[in-house]
Amino acid sequence: MAAYVVDTEDGQYFIEPDQTTICDLITGLSPSNSFLVVLPDTDAPTWHASVTRQGAGYLVEHRDENGRDTKTTATDPTQITTGLIAWLQQRP
Repeated sequence: MAAYVVDTEDGQYFIEPDQTTICDLITGLSPSNSFLVVLPDTDAPTWHASVTRQGAGYLVEHRDENGRDTKTTATDPTQITTGLIAWLQQRP
């Protein structure tokens, strides 16, 4: 798995947080801290994922090094976290 960081809208910054921390960050998203971004720990990121709070659910976006962009919606932070970790494990 590539080294990664997580940034939140309210300025929190985590280097390779564990699955529990990511799930807690997703659960803690609110109108004033509505998104987080997962990206490689590099100065020139080639991929990223984001989770945005939308009403009672979340919008999850992935963009990879080949420019492929996917968007899904979900309501379960644990499911989102599991998907993010699986996606991260595929990053170079």
